[in-house]
Parts: sequence; C-alpha cells; structure tokens
Amino acid sequence: YFSLVLPEVYDHLNYVLHSKVRNIVRKQFVLVTCEFNKFIMEIINTKRGGKKIIFENVVYVKQKLVKVGVRWNCGSITTDESIKVIISTTDHNHSACPVEVEVAKTLSLMKNNAKNHSEPSSIIFSKATINLSNEAKLLMPAENSIKRSLRRVKNASYPPLISINELKVTGIWATTGGENPQPFLLYDNQNNENRIIIFSSPESLELLKTNSSFGVHSSSK
Repeated sequence: YFSLVLPEVYDHLNYVLHSKVRNIVRKQFVLVTCEFNKFIMEIINTKRGGKKIIFENVVYVKQKLVKVGVRWNCGSITTDESIKVIISTTDHNHSACPVEVEVAKTLSLMKNNAKNHSEPSSIIFSKATINLSNEAKLLMPAENSIKRSLRRVKNASYPPLISINELKVTGIWATTGGENPQPFLLYDNQNNENRIIIFSSPESLELLKTNSSFGVHSSSK
C-alpha cells in the first residue's frame, strides 16, 4: 500500500516494486511505503482493442499520456507507461462499484475466449454468465448484442482467405482448439495440383480403426 507518490521518488518506487521487497524511501521529506504483495491493479481489454484498469473496485479508462506515464479517467489515476505502477490518484464523485467491475471483467473474459477458442458464441456466453450475480446480470448488455460482438471478434481473428496453393495449415489451425488442443491435421500432401488434406482427432481415428465398414457423405456439387 502507498499513500503518496511524487515524480521525484518514482524511480525509487519502481525499483521497490520490481524487486518484490518492502522498503521506505525518503527523499525531500516525502515518505513512500510500499508492500509489493498488496499492490493490486488489474488490466482488461475493451471490445475495440483498448484497455481498462480495475483498481479498488473502480473501472478506469485511458485519458491521455502525461509526463510521468498514462492518466486514466474516473477520478483519475496515473500509471507508468507500461501500466505496472500506480503513480498517483484523485478522488471520484461516486463510490466504488463491485458490480460494474464484475460486468467489465465478464465481458473482457468472453472477448478473450472468443478470440482464442473455437467454441460457439452461445457457449462462451453461457459459461461466462452462469455464475454472475443478479445485480451484474441487470447491468449486462443484451444477450444478442454480446453474441454479435463475440462473432465479430471471432471473425477478426481468422486468417484472410487465400487460394489453395497458398494454404498452410499450421499452429492452432492444425489442432482441435479449445483449452486443451489436440492434433487434428492428419495428412497434407501439399501438392498444389492435387491437394489432399485429411483432418481427424486421435479419438476419432481410433474409433475408425475398430469398424470394418463405414459410410461416406459428400456435400460437394
């Protein structure tokens, strides 16, 4: 916890925090008491790719760059440019709102999951909101609006459409995706004239081995 931070002692404060030690810095009769383990500031992403800060149950949005770092609005709060150290704060005209924080964190979680996982938007929404408090549910945007936003996030994370000759199935796209991705690209002959790509999870391949016959359906025209 620290009660006062001035620019003159910023370098000392930064050293104390990153060294994970407790210390008292005296400079020009200003005392700054720091305890790393109690320094709590959470950063979440906005739907437009920006950032918000959650500090002491208040959500702050970025206002502008200042000489010593970044100023965030709702009172306001000033951090260093890397958003790791709180340099100063001013009072807000309202009390802290844990419910607003709960909503902001839930929306950020859903957007991160939409960007990094292959689950449908409806599943992402259901998982993220199942344990929300009743108060937070009242403040949440409309379900359809959230799902549309999640679909936009998903679409933005997809690679651009290219020709089959340029296609390379690598990284997460060669797996089943999700929290525990498994190999999914079984075979790729990488032949531009007669490209053959086969996808299968290890479990499905084992099931296929146990059957002596199977049916094939084609949707090609």
